[in-house]
Order: sequence, then C-alpha cells, then structure tokens
Amino acid sequence: MAIPSLDALTRNNYGGDDTGLICGYRFSGTEPPQEVDTAAALQWLAEGEGSQGFVWLHFNLAHAAATRWLERHANLPPEFHEALQGGVHSTRIERTDDALVAVVNDVNFDFDFEPSDIATLYVAVTGRLVVSARRKALRSIDRLRADVRRGLPLRSSVE
Repeated sequence: MAIPSLDALTRNNYGGDDTGLICGYRFSGTEPPQEVDTAAALQWLAEGEGSQGFVWLHFNLAHAAATRWLERHANLPPEFHEALQGGVHSTRIERTDDALVAVVNDVNFDFDFEPSDIATLYVAVTGRLVVSARRKALRSIDRLRADVRRGLPLRSSVE
C-alpha cells in the first residue's frame, strides 16, 4: 500500500499546523500568490513597508496554539483578541487605529445545512496583514482558499 506524500496529506488541512495555521499566502500584487507558513510570514512582515503586497494567514481557533501565536506574533489590535475571547458572535465590523476587525457568521463546511450550523469567522485587516480565524470549517473561506490556490490575483489587503 502506497503512503501518501506529506503534500497530499496537508493539501486540505482543515486542522492546521503546529501553530494552528490552516493556510497562509503572500500576495505581491503582480505575481501569483505564494504559500507561506508562519515563519515565512513573520520574516516578510519584518522586512517592513518596503515589501510590496500583503500576507493572509488563516487559523483554526480550535487548535490550542493558534490564539497564543496570534497574541505573541501577529501584532493585531486588542479589539481582535477581545472578539476571539468574547462570547458575543454578532456580525460586526469595527475600525481601530489602523485596522479593521470583523466578526462574520457563515455556514459550516457541511453539506447537510441546519440553522444551528452557523459558525463565526474573525478577521483583522491591516495594510500588510490579513488574519482570519475560525473554530469550525467554513464554506466561504474554503472557496477563497481554492481560488487563491488556483492563482486568484489580489492586489491589496483592502481590495
């Protein structure tokens, strides 16, 4: 029996890596998106404003390390972390100093839809970083991941 490659096993990784990252991409605005892990994303972000484009990181909040990694490394506004820890899941978009924080409700990635299958997506957007996070797999994010994997061009984090 053939053993699947690591790439094949992680291609649809709904659970996340050891930081809780499900997927990460760097968009340059001129070239196809490049897959990145958290280390590569942090390195690119450390290069400063001279680097063109932005990074999108999508996390699984059911993974114990995800929230901890976001708090320690992502440099996101406190409102994002408060939304993650708060019990209020009402859909909203808040503007902070230089970021947007959104809480959006979506349908779980399950083909038998029930009204109780609504799950919450948390998003923070800055000029160079987009972070999305969820506890349950969501259809809209999975569609976006598939589009990005096929080379969907995005020119900026606010496009």
